[in-house]
Amino acid sequence: MLKTKAFIIHILFLTLGVLFLIACSVEQKIAAKYQIEVKDTPVLLRLNQEIFLTNSKMQIPEGIDELDQQAYYDTAFYNSDFIQYIDANRYIDRFNMAFTEALSEQGFMIFPTDSITSFLMQRKPAVIIEIEQIEIEEYFSEYTDNYTYRAIKSSRSFNKSFTNQNSVYVNYYENGDIDFEIVFDINTISVNAWVNIGVLYSDGKQSQELVFMQFEISDIVDGEFNSAHTVYENDIKYSYNIDSLKIQDLYGTEEYPPNKFSQQIANYLVNHVIEYRLLQSHNKLMKRDWEYSSKSGRILPLPPVEKY
Repeated sequence: MLKTKAFIIHILFLTLGVLFLIACSVEQKIAAKYQIEVKDTPVLLRLNQEIFLTNSKMQIPEGIDELDQQAYYDTAFYNSDFIQYIDANRYIDRFNMAFTEALSEQGFMIFPTDSITSFLMQRKPAVIIEIEQIEIEEYFSEYTDNYTYRAIKSSRSFNKSFTNQNSVYVNYYENGDIDFEIVFDINTISVNAWVNIGVLYSDGKQSQELVFMQFEISDIVDGEFNSAHTVYENDIKYSYNIDSLKIQDLYGTEEYPPNKFSQQIANYLVNHVIEYRLLQSHNKLMKRDWEYSSKSGRILPLPPVEKY
């Protein structure tokens, strides 16, 4: 009886495995077919000429009126460490140029806003990309590092209190292990983009979604806890060197975020089209996510993810 039950379970798992492979095979065929099309995707690009510069190191109180909010915003800007040195007009011009070039390097056919008639005559799927808002935000983020002292048999009964030096937090475990963690603030600058992505299909249907994208740079910390024997000496410390952000580091944010954002948009398009076609032809959701490589021109599978 047990053998029969085990045999049935084995067959069940084998059947599920075959069904999964079939589903993946169908998905892969759709991805392979779309791989031929994606390079010349028509894109109507609407750029934004406005940029927000925000210093979030200074918190704005809640419940104040709009006039006071603006006063706090201005004060925070002029007391910022970095963003007050940004030439907003120059930045947005260079950002838009880099973003347009990055989308072209993905292999997309770019149409400016005033070419909407020509754009609508192109093959589908086609994409409308509109940058709704760009923000450069300055703030503190948390840097964390940890070290675990692994207890050995001879030290399992070891129990000693530690002074909290250099903001080191200490956690004890029943088996004698001790965790040391340090947390402190570092300077961080992020370029935040809210991008409206619309996809037009040949059957007349279309989708639209507002997508948030972010690119961060921050202080670089190189640190370590001192050696394990100091556990017994009540002298746990954390030593580190920090490569701090500099004003000139801001210039790189005109180029690197557009490259990252254009790749995210390409991946968004690829996954959106594959799932749309899979639903239309087989009424199924994707079993995995896909990534587009503009260098090889291939659509490559990422490790499987569970879809809900």
